Amino acid sequence: MNEPSVSVMMPVYNAERYVAEAVESILTQSLSNFELVIVNDGSTDGTDAILRDYAGRDRRIRLFSRPNKGVVATRNELLDSARAELVACMDADDIALPTRLEKQMDYLTSHPDCVLVGSRATIIDPEGRALQTRQHPTDHEALDHGLMHNKGQLIYNSAVMYRKSVAKSIGGYRPEYNDFAEDLDLFLRLAEVGRIANLPEVLVKYREHLAKAGHTHAARQTLAVRKAIQDAYRRRNLPCPDWLADIKPRRPDVSELRRIWGWWALGSGYVSTARKYAWTSIAHDPFTPQSWRLLYCALRGR
Repeated sequence: MNEPSVSVMMPVYNAERYVAEAVESILTQSLSNFELVIVNDGSTDGTDAILRDYAGRDRRIRLFSRPNKGVVATRNELLDSARAELVACMDADDIALPTRLEKQMDYLTSHPDCVLVGSRATIIDPEGRALQTRQHPTDHEALDHGLMHNKGQLIYNSAVMYRKSVAKSIGGYRPEYNDFAEDLDLFLRLAEVGRIANLPEVLVKYREHLAKAGHTHAARQTLAVRKAIQDAYRRRNLPCPDWLADIKPRRPDVSELRRIWGWWALGSGYVSTARKYAWTSIAHDPFTPQSWRLLYCALRGR
């Protein structure tokens, strides 16, 4: 195999429902000179058989299967195994659009001061229906300011490509972030040694589902995010703002999540998806006024 232009890093754990679609989205990229490095982190479902089948059919896949070690250890193992200087992150439940690798490689090649580039994303539901396309900032200053002020997920891990040598020089992924904010911590540290950016195009589909860490481990993720931002303020010799201490974990229940997805879809013009979640909310939570309000607005189409 020739030296790849890009190494795509995919950690996988119990992802049999989505992993085939994620792998396919990489194998069908417009850029063909890449390697897809996959670490199966001790999956106990049918993931390993799916991955072995793909690895047997495409030589660009390098598959490693071993007992579970967690997200941080797996990401660092992937980073060590990557052969290319440009590495692209890819999670096993998301989808890369066909030109993602090509456009991000071209951007980093033509912007040597940039150490990380992401893109905008379309949020999809567990079945792949579009919920929302978010218009996140694209320039370094706005992104860094937003990350430092906890303005939400401005950079999607599955949309990221960065320079391996720079990430390794600052320590890679750090275990003290409990597998819940290791990516945010890396993004903040990369922004301190070079410029970061988002491409304005939508290059990934980011999947929302009930098993995401933000839903299942909201309290632990909140603490890890707070620590990552506090540490960034300290590294930059800036006083930690008081509001950081007031960040509270919030874990919406299943019914509230369905309504949130319904409002996202309605606000983005995906009326049929909004109606689906409105009816589902009514079926599971018929005595909540918010469910009926969503249904009324979804039936109206606005």
